[in-house]
Amino acid sequence: MIHSIYPTKDKESTSNKSYTNLTKTELIFIEEYFSIGYKGHKIATKLGRGPETVYRIIRKIKQGKTAIEIYSEYKQNKRKCGRRPIELPKMKLIISTKN
Repeated sequence: MIHSIYPTKDKESTSNKSYTNLTKTELIFIEEYFSIGYKGHKIATKLGRGPETVYRIIRKIKQGKTAIEIYSEYKQNKRKCGRRPIELPKMKLIISTKN
């Protein structure tokens, strides 16, 4: 049995998405490969990801962010997405008194 040293695509949820988010491991691999001189296209091929996905991460790395910071930013943004709870308007209670 041959084991790969490259990370595999793990779905982070069980939804029917046509894509999977980058894992923390993949972000670290991108950061390390980029630091030793690999081009974005070569990194994308090694990880089995699209080149634009990798280049998006490389742009953030060039801005000075680390893989862990990028992952934390993703998790923070993920908490903000989704449907907002419905807030019903507050109604005034009108009491009619008939004498």
